Amino acid sequence: MKHEKTKLNGTENHIEKYWSFETRHYIDDSFAALFSSCPLKALKMLQTHRNFFYIFLLTLTISFCRVDGARILGVFPHLAKSHFIMDEVLMKGLAARGHEVVVISHFPQSKPVANYKDISLIGSMDNIVESLSLDMVGGGTPFLTLFGNPDNPAYTPVHFLAHSDKMNFYERLLNTVALVPIKLGYKYLVGYKSEQVARKYFGDSLPPLEEIARNMSLHLVNTHFSLFHPRPFVPAVVEVGGIHLGEPKKLSKEFAEFLDGAKHGVIYLSLGSTVRSDSFPEEKRLGLLQAFAQLPQKVLWKWEADHMPDKPDNVKIAKWMPQLEILSHPKVKVFITHGGLMGTMEAAYFGVPMVAIPLFGDQKMNVKTFVDKGIAVKLDYNEISKEAVLGALRMVLEDPSYSENAKQVARAFRDRPLSAMDTAIYWIEYIIRHKGAHHLRSAAADLPCNGLRVWPDWASERLKYKIEHIGCNKRWPDWSKRLSVHA
Repeated sequence: MKHEKTKLNGTENHIEKYWSFETRHYIDDSFAALFSSCPLKALKMLQTHRNFFYIFLLTLTISFCRVDGARILGVFPHLAKSHFIMDEVLMKGLAARGHEVVVISHFPQSKPVANYKDISLIGSMDNIVESLSLDMVGGGTPFLTLFGNPDNPAYTPVHFLAHSDKMNFYERLLNTVALVPIKLGYKYLVGYKSEQVARKYFGDSLPPLEEIARNMSLHLVNTHFSLFHPRPFVPAVVEVGGIHLGEPKKLSKEFAEFLDGAKHGVIYLSLGSTVRSDSFPEEKRLGLLQAFAQLPQKVLWKWEADHMPDKPDNVKIAKWMPQLEILSHPKVKVFITHGGLMGTMEAAYFGVPMVAIPLFGDQKMNVKTFVDKGIAVKLDYNEISKEAVLGALRMVLEDPSYSENAKQVARAFRDRPLSAMDTAIYWIEYIIRHKGAHHLRSAAADLPCNGLRVWPDWASERLKYKIEHIGCNKRWPDWSKRLSVHA
């Protein structure tokens, strides 16, 4: 044992230093007891081994932030696989943290996952979502207002109008006018039918569904301000855009050889997991193929059929493709997409510019956002032809600003203090630690009419009465009669 005199924070202190001990002896010591009895001594011992000091700080941080494993139920009844991707990744992340999760969905795991239990809904509903043909599709709900989140229509565009956050007077007027019927429709059409189904199975003692929804503590939103329009959020609303993005895996030999051997790069085409691209009308499919044949680039096309008539030699088709791994490959120059949220996020994450063919839902707004950022060109579905496809692709391929802008967006999207997964888990555990964290709740959440501050209560009741008595509920199929759970 040897004594050494040293200065710590400007004060002379006699601190014992164990020169003859190896690092493993420090690890074996009880630092918790030492830190409580003699903190300066503990700090000096840790300073002698800087690497161990970092490990100690990490352990100390985890100890202070520790949450005992919770039992967490996830209910995800949507039939679209693309909608379940984010939910699945989050629930697996919680399971990996030691929480016991139970997941009700149409997509049970093929292999057992520790701390993860499935309750399968397979077969309980007709699945038309995963096999939509292009002739079946056409062009968010006001859910955030349940948290009291501001949705000023002057700068917050309605989802289905495809405006930007910088609207002119006419667009702001249209945006404002559209917001009211959307909210009322959600409340009194969707909400009314859901209320009927819930009371059928749970009885009249069940509180109103809107009241249950207002009691939520946290809303994780699959967006990020670097990609979409910045907007104000109350503390109970947290952005976790890109939570499904992980490290790309190694490509199979088939795809690796195709990509590596593309001297002029690769164009990747996929319409996601919902729409079948093999349902393209003949003239549109030929327009795409004729355009591809005129380009030096190779083309990867996610095509759900076994054969593609008139396929040129530079086009490779497959029913399934490892999209994350393909988009991460440096030879991929353009992503032809329908503008779905998950796929466009993946392209943005890897800095790949896009040619987007929006079809329905939020896709038009997503595409408008990326066009405004200079990382995408919009191609209208009704205008698909050889000339239109060539024009859009050449614009992205030959104008270097699209690639440069895409790389800048990727840098901003990746630059955050915590990963999307760590952010989501932190806030979920925060809610657990603080028993619901009611201090996050905004008073605006308790105002009536889902944020329609100017809509009087008597008008809401009158509208509800009309909906209940005009028989509009007869237009809604009674899906509840077909719901069963398969464990």
